[in-house]
Amino acid sequence: MENISLIFVLGVMALLFWLGTSKRGKSLFFTGRIVKTFDGAHMRHRMITNDIKVHVLDAGPVRFVGLEIVAKSFASYQMTPLTLPAAEARQLAQMLLEAVDYQE
Repeated sequence: MENISLIFVLGVMALLFWLGTSKRGKSLFFTGRIVKTFDGAHMRHRMITNDIKVHVLDAGPVRFVGLEIVAKSFASYQMTPLTLPAAEARQLAQMLLEAVDYQE
């Protein structure tokens, strides 16, 4: 019985590792297949590292953009996938540019 439990736990851990590291595994979190990945922002603050990657997603006739937001620290990993239609991705990019250029 102990061997079955150990095999099950190791299998779940291997599946989670595959989902988090492979392009095909990450595609399951988004609306479509990942076509291209751009490295985005990287920020480190004390023990916490934040990364944002931008993915081009192919979901048939509609083009989507995926944002992969990752927060890592010692013994902790959290990935938040966000799927945006192209129009909303453009709007977000415009708002980011406006925030960067804002002067009071």
